[in-house]
Amino acid sequence: MTQTLYASAAGPVTDQHLWRATCVGCGKTSFTLPLRPGTTHAVACRSCAEVTLTRIDANGGVQSAPIQRQGGPFPDLGGRPPTGEEAAAQGRRDPSARPPDWSTLAFEVDCLTCGRSTFTVTYGKELTHGVTCPACKQVTCLKVLADGSLALLPLPATSPAAKCLAEVLRMPGASGVSLWGLAMTAGLERETVTSIGLRLRLIGPGVFRMGHEDAAESARVVHQVTITRPFYIGVHPVTQEQFEKVMGGNPSRFKGANRPVEQVAWAHAVEFCKFLSEREGKTFRLPTEAEWEYAARAGTTTLYPWGNEIDPDSCWYKDNSDGQTHDVGLKNPNGWGLYDMCGNVWEWCQDRYGEYTEEPAVDPVGPKTGENRVIRGGSWNHFAAQCQATHRNGSNPAKGLNFIGFRVVMVPALPDIAGRRSSGPAVGT
Repeated sequence: MTQTLYASAAGPVTDQHLWRATCVGCGKTSFTLPLRPGTTHAVACRSCAEVTLTRIDANGGVQSAPIQRQGGPFPDLGGRPPTGEEAAAQGRRDPSARPPDWSTLAFEVDCLTCGRSTFTVTYGKELTHGVTCPACKQVTCLKVLADGSLALLPLPATSPAAKCLAEVLRMPGASGVSLWGLAMTAGLERETVTSIGLRLRLIGPGVFRMGHEDAAESARVVHQVTITRPFYIGVHPVTQEQFEKVMGGNPSRFKGANRPVEQVAWAHAVEFCKFLSEREGKTFRLPTEAEWEYAARAGTTTLYPWGNEIDPDSCWYKDNSDGQTHDVGLKNPNGWGLYDMCGNVWEWCQDRYGEYTEEPAVDPVGPKTGENRVIRGGSWNHFAAQCQATHRNGSNPAKGLNFIGFRVVMVPALPDIAGRRSSGPAVGT
């Protein structure tokens, strides 16, 4: 269900602003309402006779919901729409009427400054989003309030949050992001290097569609995922040299200082993260499955980060690997500068393996129970289809196999804003 809203101009919300909304029942009929704070409107659809109730709160937030009616249409009110009280009274006649499930909604909103660009944002309660208009370069700020109403205000392009937002939105695919997460991102280095030579790239928050209609069955349920926090992720998988510096040993079958470490059980990968955290004084962990796919696809919507067909110049897989791993970083990177996200070795993720659902998710961390842990990316010993950025599998976390390695995420130290501090999922949960 999509509710389409339009604002006519920038500045404080007044009754001179107009909203054009579509019927929440069938989406076939549009109607225009004055954006007058503190008023409620109800309009019956000419196509399906459903009534859309729209409430405008004192801050200019807009909330629309269907009213399931019984007993025929509203009485003749002389051409005017019923008041909020009349509409609510009519809606209460249906004992089966239920409040809308706001988590299933998305909103399309025009730029509040020039009106020439339309944006789609997720609708999660108490989230704040912002989008930079490509036409006028101004930022529209959208706050979803606790009661489900939507408040929209223009954000001055000179503000730090807007500048940070504009920078992050240069990444492909980052169309709607958390302003809180972006405020956290301000001032962070785009890339950092640890004392063991492990390079990490900053990934900004954003929204993407996880899974693909043409992927394997386990990844075919496409659903919207919002990443609200910035994070750093390894530019390469952890190498054998890096692993040995932290753990004091090298379990790999295919030896080579710059080859990815393999034959590492999930628990040993988590232990590496803990020891590295102590060594560096920062928080390292495995990526969640959502973070991994978000970073691997790098804003693309295809099966691989480069398209829908295998590219031997971008991936080590069964047909070109000569039956072994290879030094990291020899193939082409993805659009965000990450190497070996597809092929060479599978990579452990934080999550337990479970089935996808269609519900939108915000910073998902996987199911709470399950025997296997997620592995992503395919390997030197697997076919091309298994190296797709959307492909997923699960493996016994107690076993270290010569085609499974890992890369790490570093959680940046972020200031406390309004009592909120970003930490992400705990290490080893």
